[in-house]
Amino acid sequence: MVNYTLIINKNSEINIKTFKDIDSLYKTCLFRKADNFICQYKWQNIQINDQSFNVELWGKNIGTKQYINKCYELSNKLNKTFYNSISFIFYYADSNKNVIITIDLWNKFFNNYIKSTPCINDDVDKNIINKDDSNEYDSNENINNYTSNNDNESQNIDNDFEYDNDSLINDNDSLINDNDSLNNDFELKELTYEPYYFSSEND
Repeated sequence: MVNYTLIINKNSEINIKTFKDIDSLYKTCLFRKADNFICQYKWQNIQINDQSFNVELWGKNIGTKQYINKCYELSNKLNKTFYNSISFIFYYADSNKNVIITIDLWNKFFNNYIKSTPCINDDVDKNIINKDDSNEYDSNENINNYTSNNDNESQNIDNDFEYDNDSLINDNDSLINDNDSLNNDFELKELTYEPYYFSSEND
């Protein structure tokens, strides 16, 4: 069965792709491993075009600075940092069947439920799956665990993500363009000399 998802890569570029099942979704996001790839947020019973949808956001929120996803408007609204590609999946609320995503559907969802919302993530526990409300951890323990996970992720990050050659080429092009712009900012000017005359008291 073919399912549809909207992918936002780390450069904030959008692509609509297909995937076989939820267990293989991490591969569609070009991750080699499913570690820490979970549903980060869920919108329920949202209304678009007189239809009701549920929307899930999947991705990783553990990684290193160089792989931060640049869709900052989403990150700021959810008060989360995402790494590499993230995935949005739309379902019909009444049947839970996967929706064939269109750009029009995405734009209406983004404008109405992300862009125009001051803060989305006010009630995290009710919206993130795989969250056990009965487990309470000391804040220091949470910090230690987060640091440990970050260290482990940093060691394996190079083997975890399948790079897109096109994005690498674009990054290289941007570096070249930046160098060109720097060269254009500086104009070489010809050196000029002014004669200097020596004088003595006898003259």
